[in-house]
Amino acid sequence: MKRRVNRDLGKASAADPTEAARLKEAISQKHNIPLVNGGFVVPDVRVEYEDRDGNQCSVDLEYVTETYRQGDISAKAQAGFTLYAPHDQAPRLHQVLDQHHIITEILSL
Repeated sequence: MKRRVNRDLGKASAADPTEAARLKEAISQKHNIPLVNGGFVVPDVRVEYEDRDGNQCSVDLEYVTETYRQGDISAKAQAGFTLYAPHDQAPRLHQVLDQHHIITEILSL
């Protein structure tokens, strides 16, 4: 996903900040990659599936560890990703998100 997004970004150069924002939005929609605070947020894994009614669905998954910075965790949560963390790290990660007033569930592995 990152490669496709970066390829499109490389092709689309814009000197004007307004035009650059419009190009990013178009690339975001094309690849179904969320933008948070003007930056692309790419999941570790995207699972695409078809539900019982034949609708195309997807879920974005992120494995969060202690090496993630607070801003990165916040962006992943704001993008709506399902977050997974090692059992012993989940409480710390919840605390980080609570400090940013982001409510999300972190699933422990």
